[in-house]
Amino acid sequence: MNFHHTSKGIRPFPIGYSAMSTERVNHDPPLFQIGSVKPFSNPIPAQAALPKILTIKAKLHPLKGDDKRTEIVMFRQGRSFTPYMLYQSKSDMGENGLYEGMQLLFESLIEGNLGADIPVNSVLFEKRFVTQGNITHTIRQDLIDKKVITTPPGTEHGKPVWGLGGYYKDSCSLDQIEQILFMPIIDGIKTEVFLIRASVWAKEGALSNPHAVLMEELSFSNLGGDIETGKVVLNVSIGVDENGNGHFQKYTSLAFKQNDPSSRCVEITFKKGENHAHRLPRA
Repeated sequence: MNFHHTSKGIRPFPIGYSAMSTERVNHDPPLFQIGSVKPFSNPIPAQAALPKILTIKAKLHPLKGDDKRTEIVMFRQGRSFTPYMLYQSKSDMGENGLYEGMQLLFESLIEGNLGADIPVNSVLFEKRFVTQGNITHTIRQDLIDKKVITTPPGTEHGKPVWGLGGYYKDSCSLDQIEQILFMPIIDGIKTEVFLIRASVWAKEGALSNPHAVLMEELSFSNLGGDIETGKVVLNVSIGVDENGNGHFQKYTSLAFKQNDPSSRCVEITFKKGENHAHRLPRA
């Protein structure tokens, strides 16, 4: 994932920044592969027999991780301010915005016949969030040539932000499941943090011009957006040809529906794409 290009409403990151330590980072989502690999002579009939639309039932599985005693300490002109315990906030985003990941687990096939058994609780998709390690983070502000320089990232412009974790609570919508950011500030004699959703930060970036030290690790999308933009992928096995190449039919996510958010279940609709082949490893 790379955000060094300019997108509408999202400002480009400066080159050369280094992120604070994180225990978890975003990575490419897994591809959910189903169906047995059987020999066949012609992949076209097998591909054509598969439905154009699939609807499945999936279940949310939040990944919270271990409790942390992470301190944020601000220094200004050599003065230390009272540390802030990052993961002990009692606000809504503070208490519910510390998840390290969210998985979608397969529950059942609602519409469409694949002719294959799919294991329940298989990981259909996994979204990772940036969190902070169980250490003390020091952020310095110095007045140099009448300019306030914040380190990291080492710039006079903007307000540096870091990843707190992913937001989730029972009965919340998929559009609320996204990265939460924190911005360190000084309040009197104390270090404090300002919490903000990544989607809100991205939209307001053009006005406040903050700088991120998260680089490409940060995802601006929420889980609902991931589904609607086709990031959840099903690869249905069609079989293997005489040359030993495995053929797969690709399905990409199209839409979702939450009939009862309190159940953690969600219906996901997929559309049929093009099939693809790759050489299977020898047994």
